[in-house]
Amino acid sequence: MLANARPSHAERARALGAYGRLPLGFEANEGQTDSRVRFLSRGQGYSLFLTPHEAVLALKRGQTPQPGRKAAGSRPAVETRQSAAPAVLRMQLVGAHATAGMVARDELPGKSNYFLGKDPAHWLSGVPNYRKVAELRVYPGIDLVYYGTPHQLECDFVVAPGADPHAIRLAFQGADHLRIDSQGNLIASVAGGEVSLHRPLAYQEAPNGARQPVVVRYLIRGRRNVAFEVSKHDPSRALLIDPILAYSTYLGGSSIDGANAIAVAPDGSAFIAGGDFFQRLSHRSSSSTQCRGTARLSTGCVRSQAQPRRLDASLRDVPGRHKY
Repeated sequence: MLANARPSHAERARALGAYGRLPLGFEANEGQTDSRVRFLSRGQGYSLFLTPHEAVLALKRGQTPQPGRKAAGSRPAVETRQSAAPAVLRMQLVGAHATAGMVARDELPGKSNYFLGKDPAHWLSGVPNYRKVAELRVYPGIDLVYYGTPHQLECDFVVAPGADPHAIRLAFQGADHLRIDSQGNLIASVAGGEVSLHRPLAYQEAPNGARQPVVVRYLIRGRRNVAFEVSKHDPSRALLIDPILAYSTYLGGSSIDGANAIAVAPDGSAFIAGGDFFQRLSHRSSSSTQCRGTARLSTGCVRSQAQPRRLDASLRDVPGRHKY
């Protein structure tokens, strides 16, 4: 059945609302990016890479004016615009266990397919996506679980009974300045704007299943390091600390801004076409990296890619995410 090329305002709003609530999908790295990366995620204006002991967030910046050239006797040069290098923020686990392992959890129905270039030998298809990625035993008795939405990344530190939450220390590379605002949020100043880590939430589960809040706040140590100050709690029970890395304010809107076209089929399925921000994480010394079909940057290769998505009549994701 053919999709309606001009959905009603209500159909469009319903489809976009569902699209914005989709979970953040973490792709397994099967060769589509640097070998150091275990899992990655991309969306409108950002790329996210998970490596052992580090989460790397690359944020698309606006365009910068470039003066045009003027030949002798010609008309005034026309100013051109060039995409600025992305802002890159690295959240590192200081003193983490060297043998901590990363595992994927809750596979999603959608798959990623890469049809880049003309040589089929370089294409990838059926790359699995997952709802969560866990890094186990990053500190004694402490696991880290990543998940989220296209707007933000949640980082749950799961502290086992008897483990010390004060062992958790974070370092932020790429931030010009760190500060804590009046609401308790951690603000990282990066090139072109700010990224926020919401005031951390923490709780313990009571024997009856009720969540008992625990007061936690950020402590800035030095120029780039951050720790947690944890109030009195029961050390015989597990503790969960949940800082949230939010980047939608830096991007100037929500991730659904990337939905450039929407069509709704008679069965209620919605087809959403848009773009995402594709950056390849590269070694810092990769100034000579060859980026075919992409803009070459000191931090890697960047391009915007088509990314069609399909939601079924219940507005759930349907397998098939394609990169062209």
